[in-house]
Amino acid sequence: MKPEVIKEKLKVDLERLKISVAIVVLLTSGLVGLLFKGISSTLSIVLLCLGIIGELLFGLYAIILNVNISNLLREWEGEND
Repeated sequence: MKPEVIKEKLKVDLERLKISVAIVVLLTSGLVGLLFKGISSTLSIVLLCLGIIGELLFGLYAIILNVNISNLLREWEGEND
């Protein structure tokens, strides 16, 4: 792959990683707030479950993006040598 293409893919993946990490941080703070408030209603339980599922999914997505970025960096370094 051309170095320009790799650089553009890196830029896009880095932005995706920033957004997904921000979502994980926001979900974590929301879940902690929900836990401190107390789980007293069915809505709280549903929100807690959905938040945990969302956090796991976005966390997994961030890990996959991190691996993809590492591979692109290795490929880019190989092209520049």
